Amino acid sequence: MSYTLDSQTLPRPFRMERMPIQIMKSVTTFSGASRRDYVRQKYKYILEFKMLTQSQVTTIVNIYNSKQAVDFSISEDNLTVDTSVFVDIGNRQYNTKGDQYREDLILYLEEV
Repeated sequence: MSYTLDSQTLPRPFRMERMPIQIMKSVTTFSGASRRDYVRQKYKYILEFKMLTQSQVTTIVNIYNSKQAVDFSISEDNLTVDTSVFVDIGNRQYNTKGDQYREDLILYLEEV
């Protein structure tokens, strides 16, 4: 059971969502009828992590800073995903003080 992003193993997220995104175009015919032409469906994955170490955060930020599509895969008992995604980072919160900062982070992954 693993989550990988750009060949880097991620810790298991606290929460994971998969949101469908419809790629479509609205069409109006000469007679005035309107319809939608669905081209394809892709997904946006939202991964919420809690208490990440600084090395785990650094790995994720380095992948984000590459600004290019990367491979993403999930291998779980009842869920398998293998796709290319663009990476965005949402909220970053620091829960612990001192020399061992731990960070909460939300990761947005949108299929190419």
